[in-house]
Amino acid sequence: MSAKKIRIFINGFGRIGRSAARIILEDSSFEVLEI
Repeated sequence: MSAKKIRIFINGFGRIGRSAARIILEDSSFEVLEI
């Protein structure tokens, strides 16, 4: 699973979504997409 990129769709989360996305990006390879 480490080789696969997990896409997270953020819709209207704002600061909370971005802060959580930063923690997730530091934890593993996640791809955050803002809609």
